[in-house]
Amino acid sequence: MKHPKIWLGIGIGILVFLIVFLSCFYGINRINYQYDRKTDSYTVTGMYGQSSKIVIAGNINGKPVRKIASRAFYHNTHIEEVIFEDPSSLTEIDRLAFSGCSKLKEISLEEVQNIGRNAFEDCVSLEEVTLTVTDLLGSVFYGCSRLKKVTLKQTESIGTFAFAETGLEEITLPLSVKYVYVDAFYHCTSLKKIYVGADLGSRNEYLKELGICEFLS
Repeated sequence: MKHPKIWLGIGIGILVFLIVFLSCFYGINRINYQYDRKTDSYTVTGMYGQSSKIVIAGNINGKPVRKIASRAFYHNTHIEEVIFEDPSSLTEIDRLAFSGCSKLKEISLEEVQNIGRNAFEDCVSLEEVTLTVTDLLGSVFYGCSRLKKVTLKQTESIGTFAFAETGLEEITLPLSVKYVYVDAFYHCTSLKKIYVGADLGSRNEYLKELGICEFLS
């Protein structure tokens, strides 16, 4: 019969092993991908672990990764940076995909063609984005209180509450923008200037009522 101290040592060893194993397990970046036969591509559906930096593959088994599913990273409080191995591969981020990711600071959205509603709601650490989406839907960046710099390229419409309660201080709406819906800049208390293309400025009552627009000739 083994001495009690030996059993105690074995027990402590197992406990230490489990602690180290679990620490490593939850620190490893493990992204879930799901194959979609209709589009012959993969969708990111979620993640396990507590990684602060995640890398999303450009393809799986030779098939492109095209989409991040709704709520894939919903309220993940560990992610700080998202890297796309092939930025041109990912074309869609579905609604609420990163909503509540309070530490998310860096993500490249310039190649993304479609972003769903509330996709980045309450990402309070996000500071800068560049967008080429045609239609920026409602509440996409609602509550991103540190978001101060937004560059729009090819965007044609900005939905209700799209930039509500953000930290924007100024923004330029290029000539491509045709529609800005009511309350797109709701409660943007730091917003002092909106530079607006002449064509849009002449017919958008909401922008006129804000009283902070400079209409470009």
